[in-house]
Amino acid sequence: METSTKIILAAGTTALVIGGIVIYKKRHEIFDTVKMITTKNYFTIKEMIASDTAKKLGIDNTPSEDVKANLQSLITNVLNPAREIYGKPITVSSGYRCPALNAALKGAKTSQHQTGQAADLVPANSKGSLAEIFAACAAVGNYDQLIVEQNAAGNKWVHVSYDPTKNRRQLMSYVSNRNPQYINITVDQAKQFLA
Repeated sequence: METSTKIILAAGTTALVIGGIVIYKKRHEIFDTVKMITTKNYFTIKEMIASDTAKKLGIDNTPSEDVKANLQSLITNVLNPAREIYGKPITVSSGYRCPALNAALKGAKTSQHQTGQAADLVPANSKGSLAEIFAACAAVGNYDQLIVEQNAAGNKWVHVSYDPTKNRRQLMSYVSNRNPQYINITVDQAKQFLA
């Protein structure tokens, strides 16, 4: 587990240092780094189920009530707190995927996207940082898997999942070489994979 340090800065701000990345917070936005609590809602179920691929292929990606509950748990327990820490907009590039959509995207047969327990995240604009998004999710600490992933074209994103029954807190990176595989990493190592 990555350790975090809270430091007090001038001008009424504090900063959280996680894996060598400094994340700034205003002093009045006090938070507990172990149990993140936020009252702001930065993400919606609607954006978690949106899919251009589903529209293009005519796939109905409507989630069940159980999947909606899982999506809301992911938003409440991981995404909103990570967004608070990160301090900038985050785009969900892939959220819920019904089995047909998951197959069309060549997702793993056991993908947590199919249960509404996973989301792929990217910065909302060019001023954002995948490494900082990864560090913010790690700081929340309340995740199942946190993975640096990339496709054959070299596009990268942060995959995060939440399972209220068995959060394993796995930090990994997908390495696409001759023998594609997932390897365990630290937050510091994630910076290298996200460079």
